[in-house]
Amino acid sequence: MVKFFAEDVIDKNQIKIILITKRKIEMAEKETHHTKKIKIIFPLEKDEYGYPPFSEESMWGGEHQENYIIENIPFFVYNISLQDIVSIKKTGSRFFFDKLIHKSTNSTIRIYCKDPILVSQIRKKIIDMGCKWEFSNLKSLSAVNVPLDVCNDVISLLNKEDSLSYEISCKRF
Repeated sequence: MVKFFAEDVIDKNQIKIILITKRKIEMAEKETHHTKKIKIIFPLEKDEYGYPPFSEESMWGGEHQENYIIENIPFFVYNISLQDIVSIKKTGSRFFFDKLIHKSTNSTIRIYCKDPILVSQIRKKIIDMGCKWEFSNLKSLSAVNVPLDVCNDVISLLNKEDSLSYEISCKRF
């Protein structure tokens, strides 16, 4: 990111040059971060209670050589985390998970909580620890990406709360 200060600008012509330069830099940054993205489908198996309520979960995958890097936090899939590298099989116009190629050091935790105030408080603390948080379309379900260095701290925090439950769906610590 390029920052400009008012004292750096002398006249209108210089402003135009700065704006053009800034725009070129921003465009170059977008081009270097461009990768092909696809929706990767993970079939789900329901338990004896009919959970999860879906037959598949899809996640964004960014192209990485001949494989894809997971770019979402899974809500229902087990043993997959953000930044894992996976292979896919194409069936028609759909891309299905084939196998895990490389594990990231991230863990995935699902949090179930019906109290929105508690969710907000816990979410802030967990994000402050360096985690990422996604809300599900199911009202009380959230998924959290937990980096290796804060796993024990996150688990300790969650264990202190009686009004929520959690599940470690992908453990990498």
